[in-house]
Amino acid sequence: MLKPQADTPKDLIHKKSILQIYIKYYFECFVSSDSIFGPCQSCGKTISKSATTCPECGAKQKKKSIWKKIIIGIVVLNIIGFLASVGKNEPSPQNSPDKTTSIKKEVSGLSQSLPEDQKQFIQIVTKYIKEYNGAINELQKAALRDKRKNELASVVSSLVVSNWEGSIAELDTNNDGKGVLSIKIAPKIILGTWNNALSDIASSTLIEKDSPVYQALLNLKNGTKVKFSGKFFTNETDFLKEQSLTIDGSMESPEYLFRFESVEPLQ
Repeated sequence: MLKPQADTPKDLIHKKSILQIYIKYYFECFVSSDSIFGPCQSCGKTISKSATTCPECGAKQKKKSIWKKIIIGIVVLNIIGFLASVGKNEPSPQNSPDKTTSIKKEVSGLSQSLPEDQKQFIQIVTKYIKEYNGAINELQKAALRDKRKNELASVVSSLVVSNWEGSIAELDTNNDGKGVLSIKIAPKIILGTWNNALSDIASSTLIEKDSPVYQALLNLKNGTKVKFSGKFFTNETDFLKEQSLTIDGSMESPEYLFRFESVEPLQ
């Protein structure tokens, strides 16, 4: 199941900018003006705001509803309350020495029993996690995404993989009882189904209750080490379809869409 991602510093800046726009709009429209005069709603001549009709053209003046002010005020307060909490879980710096060291260990410590294409896949994705974290601007980040796309295409060009290994990260069902499965093949790399029928319409990754895969999963749980086979999906952006909502999520902790054909516990 997709989980909300932590806000990056860029996300926080964007949200705060939106807040500033709302507040500016509210105060400019309803609070800041102390003038007792304003334009006629019909002819535009300057008249008293308390006038019920324009002395120039005789047009009746509609009073602005107090409810509009109240509603906009409530909206602004809700946004303030929401954004007040976003800084509590700000992520730590992405390119810290400890994180870089951890990534190097992950690559060098791959099990020799893994299929060769899986080892290459993990090495490529992990390499670009490190390089993306060290990028100094958005242009570099976009270029790295394209490079990763091309390298992955050379490793899993058929989209089909067999006997890959990992551990179950999520084992659940959707509202219809179909299986939702995510398997972690490296600390920051996940392969998984959609978690809802709407997103899954064109992919059919959710596991049917009468399928062999569903039966094989009945006695497994989160953390179980498994061997699995199945198929990726392709797209133009990453070559392999990925479920993250942002480029940061796609590059730093990718969740690749996958249809499982077989799953069995490792002996």
